[in-house]
Formats: sequence, C-alpha cells, structure tokens
Amino acid sequence: MTLVDTSSEEKIDSLLRRIQRIYLVLLCLVCLSALPLLASIIDGPPIPEGELESLLQAILYFMIYSGLRNRKSWVIPLILLTSAFSAFLFLLQFLTPSTDLKLLLAKVVSALMCLFFVYQMIIFSRREVRSLFGASKQIIFGG
Repeated sequence: MTLVDTSSEEKIDSLLRRIQRIYLVLLCLVCLSALPLLASIIDGPPIPEGELESLLQAILYFMIYSGLRNRKSWVIPLILLTSAFSAFLFLLQFLTPSTDLKLLLAKVVSALMCLFFVYQMIIFSRREVRSLFGASKQIIFGG
C-alpha cells in the first residue's frame, strides 16, 4: 500500500508540472529583465542598482525549476522559504496606495503573484507532495 493513491498521485504530478512551467516562464521573464545587467557588465563597472537582484532571482528560479524537474528533496524548503518571503513582498506591494493606471495594473499582478506563492506554501506543505520528493519529514510549514 502506498502513501498516496494512484489518482491522487497523478493529480499531484500534474499540478507539479504546472508549477514547474510557471517557474520556467518566471525564469525567462527574469532573464529578459537581466539583459541590461549583461550590457552593463560589458561596458564595465559599476553595475546599476537593482540589476543584480534580477540575476539573483534568475539563479533562484533556475534552482527551483531544476529541483522540481528532478524531484530533489532540497527544493521543498527552498520553495517554502521563497514563497513565504515573496508572498509577503507582493502583499506589501499590493497594499501600497496607487494613483495611476500603471500602478493599478502592478497591483493586480502583485495580488496574483501573492496568491501563487501562498498556494505553493499550501501545496508543498502537504505530506503527499513531500513524499513524492523523498522529503517525508516535517519541514518548516509541514502539517
């Protein structure tokens, strides 16, 4: 007898593939935003503020994507920590006042990203998901 029935395991696997695709899209978007960093490196120092953050995000999203793809146990705590931090930041961005249309659209994106990261905290805290990654012990937000 397995910990997860077959139909549930198939649903979880499908869900993980979707989350993996979202991280691939995020990775591509962050890499595109990091292009000015490459141009500034070619031009020489100093590196513009904020550009280094894009590079670090790209590395983080690549690690999460590859960890999800290869079902590594270390990716679960990484996702939980990243999701908690990101959800908090996007919630703060959502709660700041805005006056123009551009900022209102940014609020919508912030709300969607916050929901995505909260959803991940719920999904990756589940025992069934952790067992698929070989991380059956209770972790940070485990239940």
